Amino acid sequence: MASTARLLLVRHFRRPTGGNIKLRDYFLHAASHPAIEAELWFASGGEAAEGDIWRDLDSRHHARNPSFADYRFVCVNGKDWSLLPADMGSTEVIHFVQHAGYLDDPVLRGYLARPAHRLCTTAALRDAILPVANGPVTVVPVGVADAFSAEPDQPKEVKVAIIGTKQPAFAADLADRLRALGLAPVVVGEGWLAHGDVAALFRSTEILVTLPLPTEGFFLPALEGMAAGCVVITNDAIGNRGHCIAGETCLLPRRGDIDAHVSAIIQALDCGDLRQRLVEGGRHVAAQHSMATERAAFHAFLDGALRQR
Repeated sequence: MASTARLLLVRHFRRPTGGNIKLRDYFLHAASHPAIEAELWFASGGEAAEGDIWRDLDSRHHARNPSFADYRFVCVNGKDWSLLPADMGSTEVIHFVQHAGYLDDPVLRGYLARPAHRLCTTAALRDAILPVANGPVTVVPVGVADAFSAEPDQPKEVKVAIIGTKQPAFAADLADRLRALGLAPVVVGEGWLAHGDVAALFRSTEILVTLPLPTEGFFLPALEGMAAGCVVITNDAIGNRGHCIAGETCLLPRRGDIDAHVSAIIQALDCGDLRQRLVEGGRHVAAQHSMATERAAFHAFLDGALRQR
């Protein structure tokens, strides 16, 4: 039997987020690689038991008081770098970079100067960090969980849903405007909604309004909405530009312009041809972002890293 390399994901879990869901996906991809023994270590003081993200992970993948020197790869995200020593010896770091905010945050930018393999979700994000990143940078295109896929004849009981976790105040104001027009939107604001519940909501929604931050590395809800057969209304963001194409896969009102958002929603509700075009365009793009494709790309990265030593 071929030898295997040990891999450890280090995590100080503070709260459930979309980024944490993607880290779980990466970890499961690593665990499925035949040449990798993957383990996960939660640093003390976190709240890993909260939420639904890691709850079902097999206990054999949990590390207890690990020594980093015992692993071929140690994976980190964001400020979890603070849990690692400055000198990692022969242990190689895999650094997940999920947003462009690294360039504006002095602490995160400093971590980019430390040697590591880096994984980004888009070419735009890769190009943004390349000038300051110490080590190779690889793009692993994001995959959409199968739970979001909806059949073309899926009933759409929810007329409008607003995903406002990144912009809760704006989402609340937009919902008030729509109620004044006689609509009753479903609003996901502050707080956490289990991933399975989010998928069920998207599959049953006709018009999905998602509100990303401008520095998003990849704002997955827009793509998940496309997979679910929604008409997606969203804002421009760094990580959206490959799949959020105005008039083809979504509508793109100006960020912070509540009148433009209301107009886009009314336009989508009033024009069946527009809805059909956007749903078909969104499904086409989402089909190129399967979880199997993401896993294959992540395995290809691991294969390359394993060959380097």
